[in-house]
Amino acid sequence: MDTHYRYSSLNKFRFIRICFFAFYLIIQSTPIKAQWSLTSGPEGGQITAFASDGTNLFAANKYSGVFHSTNNGNSWTYISNGLTSIAISDLILVGTNLYVCANNGIHFTGNYGATWTTINNGLSSIAINCLATNGSTFFAGTHGNGVCVSTNNGTTWTPTITGLTNLYIHDIHIDGSNVFATTYGGIFLSTNNGNTWTSINNGLTSTSIYKIISVGSNLFAGGAGGVFKGTFNGSTWSWSNTGLTNSVIYALTSTGNTIYAGDWYSGIYESVNMGLSWTPKNSGYYPYNVFSLAFHGTTLFAGSEGGGVHRSMNNGTTWNTSNGNLIGPVITNIKANGLDLYASTYGGGVFHSTNNGVSWQAINNGFPNLIVNDILISGTTLFAGTNDHGMYRSTNFGQTWNAINTGFTNNHIRTLAAIGTDLYAGTLYGVFKSTNNGNSWSQVNVGLGTPLIMKLITLGNKIFAGTFNNLFVSTNNGASWSPSSTGILNPQINNLGTNGINLYATIANKLYQSTNQGVSWTLLTPPFFTSSYNGIGAFGTNVFLVNSTNIVHSSDNGNTWSQINSGLPNHIYPTTFASINNTVFTGTSAGVYKNSNVMTGLGNDNLHTTEFSVYPNPSLDQLTIPHLQNINSIVTITISNMLGENLYEEQKFMKEETKIDISTLTPGVYLLTLKSNEGEHARKFIKQ
Repeated sequence: MDTHYRYSSLNKFRFIRICFFAFYLIIQSTPIKAQWSLTSGPEGGQITAFASDGTNLFAANKYSGVFHSTNNGNSWTYISNGLTSIAISDLILVGTNLYVCANNGIHFTGNYGATWTTINNGLSSIAINCLATNGSTFFAGTHGNGVCVSTNNGTTWTPTITGLTNLYIHDIHIDGSNVFATTYGGIFLSTNNGNTWTSINNGLTSTSIYKIISVGSNLFAGGAGGVFKGTFNGSTWSWSNTGLTNSVIYALTSTGNTIYAGDWYSGIYESVNMGLSWTPKNSGYYPYNVFSLAFHGTTLFAGSEGGGVHRSMNNGTTWNTSNGNLIGPVITNIKANGLDLYASTYGGGVFHSTNNGVSWQAINNGFPNLIVNDILISGTTLFAGTNDHGMYRSTNFGQTWNAINTGFTNNHIRTLAAIGTDLYAGTLYGVFKSTNNGNSWSQVNVGLGTPLIMKLITLGNKIFAGTFNNLFVSTNNGASWSPSSTGILNPQINNLGTNGINLYATIANKLYQSTNQGVSWTLLTPPFFTSSYNGIGAFGTNVFLVNSTNIVHSSDNGNTWSQINSGLPNHIYPTTFASINNTVFTGTSAGVYKNSNVMTGLGNDNLHTTEFSVYPNPSLDQLTIPHLQNINSIVTITISNMLGENLYEEQKFMKEETKIDISTLTPGVYLLTLKSNEGEHARKFIKQ
């Protein structure tokens, strides 16, 4: 062999190997730009079902998957990794096999979620509402395609709809050889394993039935008309609502002859006389809406719409939340204020994080209803717009809330904004304004009409109102409004965003940008999208857009785009964005996620980089500040009250964990400030 050729080939091989190794190092040292990670909350969510074998307890969260507890609900473990959908509507436990139904079919695990198997063969629809089993025969109720039956543990399914006049199945209940199915069209009975069905609605005053159980020889059915009691296998029904308040029953369970009913509006009720009368059992249960009820041993568990799991160890006499590590409420909005994050939720109220989502605290004292659509931070005051109870205000950082609804003619508050001390609330019927910190409100709809307000945002002294009819602007503090949609085709606005310079508006699956404060608009063309946008966020030159399946990001004001879904599970729906420094947070249908590797151009400082935090918060006698690794100068530590009066000051190098005695402070809200050559930042804390 030619020696020159041999060495030349060897050198080429070495060169290729070196290049490959260098490329590997570059890849390893480059952060994954699009990686999202779930923060530790908020905790809660919409609990649709429970399953129990006496030792293991499972809870289905409608939007965030399946959770498992082995300590009676003291804490929960997420076991949905591997599921192709985490939108769970029901679950049943058969031996060690757990079966769940989702919006993409039926799945089971025989090892507590370590692995999952999909069993959809033969299903008439993969949108499944409920499951039931009788030995090896399984029944699946679909969302519009009737019932499917499997006689081989779910390996194959056969549709069975003969006799069903309504195919939206809410619940399936088995009592001996009788199989009952509840629908919008009442209750149906099958006595031959689902081959045929017969309507059994005699005596029902409402045919929207959501739940059915057996108690002794009686049947109890809950629905839009309350509770009905059935005898003779449901051949006749009678109204059984004495003592029930609102009578929309989604949940029923029993122990012995004592029955519990979960009402959509007014909580949990107990009957000790087979449904003749009902007594409320709501002490400590908050919020009142109930989706599911079940006994695990002698403990009664209730699943709420957004507040997660509640449990009672004394048959409903008193209740406590039981949400440890159970993450999953729908986030309606998320706002950043300095280093603080506030998240409003659908059914779980408002949550607060002081440490970049490492921990969250519910701040709901005073809310009558925990469906909160938006939050506004104005100075040291918080405002919350609720779904049907109007406006609430907190002057102590969310520790207590009070209603401030004077002047409102509509209590469905969708969106909030402020210009200086002027507050604006967008409702189902136009905009309301307050000039006295929310003490009173007045309509400001001249030129606007009374449309449904989708979004309010402000830019300088202008306020913009996006509606399904048009985009409007007011330049005189809401005294009058005029259209501001030049360049927008069919301006049916579903969302607005601003980075303080540019405006962004979404209409169906189109994005428009204005660089002249809404005078005119230009169509941008982000890739990847065919369906409508759900959310928009703009921070510096960064723009984030989301629909039901994708998040896309632009770092150059919308000129170029990239898809950034990594880390988000399937069927997680982001809706809203906030940022702290170079970290972006997205509120989703199942908690808050964050990404610290995607945003550019916002700058930073060392105090931010250290994610300065204090704990415990609230605290009784001592605060701890973690080691600030990036600070190389003396730090001045001060504590002040809400009047700005300094109560404590100390200077030191913070090269180790620092502890501060606060035992002499009176209970209340305080600011702890760190100031160095490399930054100045403050944290609020609560002295108990």
